[in-house]
Amino acid sequence: MAYVPVKGTIVKAGASALTNIGQCTDFSLSIEGAITYDATTIDQSDTFKTYRQSGHAEPGSASISCFYDSTDAGQDIIQAAITASTLADVPMQVTFADSSTIDFDAASISYEISAAGEEGVKVSMEAKCTGDPTFA
Repeated sequence: MAYVPVKGTIVKAGASALTNIGQCTDFSLSIEGAITYDATTIDQSDTFKTYRQSGHAEPGSASISCFYDSTDAGQDIIQAAITASTLADVPMQVTFADSSTIDFDAASISYEISAAGEEGVKVSMEAKCTGDPTFA
């Protein structure tokens, strides 16, 4: 069974051109899939609830952690997207060591800076995805 090592994974963001987000320490993408609704009726004899798919899917969210770097162009793109008045979606891409990619758009991004004890200053970003992700 093949596996893809994490070393060499690159997270990118940018509207006009995808730019590496530097100093990343970890990344996760959660795609939630089909949205369901409770289709249980009061006249059913089954004990368990019944759920049906709505025809829509929840694109999920992405989490990115990195060391803060005030000179990093990729981190600057995220900061600019948060403060922009246009509120445009931010195209993002993850490229793995085997050159496979996941492309997705972020509808909103939260940005948290933290510092603790003997560690460097860190940034945690949470992106609410929109639309369908592309796996290549």
